[in-house]
Amino acid sequence: MEGVAVAKNYLHQYNITITVYWNAGKMQYIMCFYRTATEGNDKIQFVSTQRNQQNLVYRGQCYTLKRINRNDKSRCYYCGMRGCHGKLYTNLDATQVIRTCDHANGCRVDPHTFYHHQQLGELRRLVSEDPRLVMEIYNELKSNASTSLDTAAYFPSWDQARNTMYYSRDKRYPRLPARRQDLRLTAEQTTTKSGAQFLMYHSPTNDILIFVTGAGMGRLRLSHPGTSNLPTYSRIIEVLHSKAEELGVQLDPAKFVCDFETALMPAIQGNFPNTRVQGCFFHFCQAVLRQVGRLDLRTDYIPNQEIRKKVKMLMALAFLPVNLVPSGFEILNVGTSGQVEALFQYYQREWLPTTKIPLWNVHGVALGPTTIWKVGTAA
Repeated sequence: MEGVAVAKNYLHQYNITITVYWNAGKMQYIMCFYRTATEGNDKIQFVSTQRNQQNLVYRGQCYTLKRINRNDKSRCYYCGMRGCHGKLYTNLDATQVIRTCDHANGCRVDPHTFYHHQQLGELRRLVSEDPRLVMEIYNELKSNASTSLDTAAYFPSWDQARNTMYYSRDKRYPRLPARRQDLRLTAEQTTTKSGAQFLMYHSPTNDILIFVTGAGMGRLRLSHPGTSNLPTYSRIIEVLHSKAEELGVQLDPAKFVCDFETALMPAIQGNFPNTRVQGCFFHFCQAVLRQVGRLDLRTDYIPNQEIRKKVKMLMALAFLPVNLVPSGFEILNVGTSGQVEALFQYYQREWLPTTKIPLWNVHGVALGPTTIWKVGTAA
């Protein structure tokens, strides 16, 4: 117990705060240390930024170090709020505030600023060390924070944390080369954890990469450049047929689920005449929502419940039986005007031709059978 008392005295003397987290992925507790310096009833606190710099938090506002003045032995910090010219000066050790300058009228004071930035820093640290999904890490830390009513409401939202978490995760990996011809894949990137070969094929110029294990030939995802044309897809399918023969695998999928790229569907239909081509519902909805943006309906889409309902019902036509889709469209089209009418005209022109409806209609579609091949585009 004597050692515990010494540790407590040390932490109190140097104003160190300990936060303990449970990491389910590694099945262990993680202890995080944060240094604070006190000035009367106010605290000078420090948080790490995305670029591993130390920002200062004082009286509910966050400051960035601007310069160190050796002559008058002070540090000058600028307010981190965009458009605010507030300043704060401390001694060289940043343990005492010398003076502050006025902030802009719109510069908000938040007593929970330190906790907010502290949690952002912890999220950045976790995603840089933990290989689990970014969203999974976020949800776990948020769940830990929600156990206390004092902190639950001030935990960073997903919108606030997403960019900084993905930025930290990206730094784990080497930078992509400027040209795809310079791409060099390591053994770690081309084999599975069990040692199975994962890179099945790559063209000399690296414009076609096919990743699949021998056991995964029945459930395959192709990732191709967005500018692919019919010969490119035909080449990909030719390679797959060749590799399937080597492995003794029968390539006869019952269904392809893909986006609506014009070159892809003919390539599938030409090489797999007995296979049903099913358009991806997600890509279908994205196409409709992009048209909403092109027609400048977004400003009305968010606040106007009727417009939102119309657009959602338009996309939901995909769940009707194929023969009922045209009549369902006519019912929804009654009374439309202005830009909403223009959206319906686009929908009728782009999605209602008789030959197209079966491609995006998902009525009665089974989810996840082993015979489905998923094909997506990579930017």
